[in-house]
Amino acid sequence: MALYKEIIERDQIYLDANISLAKLARQLNTRPYILSDVINASTSNNFNTFINGFRVKHAAKLLVQDESTSVLDIAYASGFNSKSVFYKHFSEAKSMTPAQYRKVFFKKRLT
Repeated sequence: MALYKEIIERDQIYLDANISLAKLARQLNTRPYILSDVINASTSNNFNTFINGFRVKHAAKLLVQDESTSVLDIAYASGFNSKSVFYKHFSEAKSMTPAQYRKVFFKKRLT
């Protein structure tokens, strides 16, 4: 179980917009309640917040790769099912909206 984070990141399991605790537990060959306990104890987050953290990290990379890709397309490509959930989690993690994040990055790059 100690490698669960590495497996999630390596296999980009978080990009599956329909990932659930039960589905991930099956992929990791464990029981959902055990996986939930491990995630809660090691990250102090619930399953959804934990997975959305990976998604935000992925989205942040995409936002600065290609300025022409829409923020909504990046949200969906990062595993989010809705714009509002994406904006909420991204803004909480980065203290700015995805559009602001992109703008700051490209402005810094020009200077």
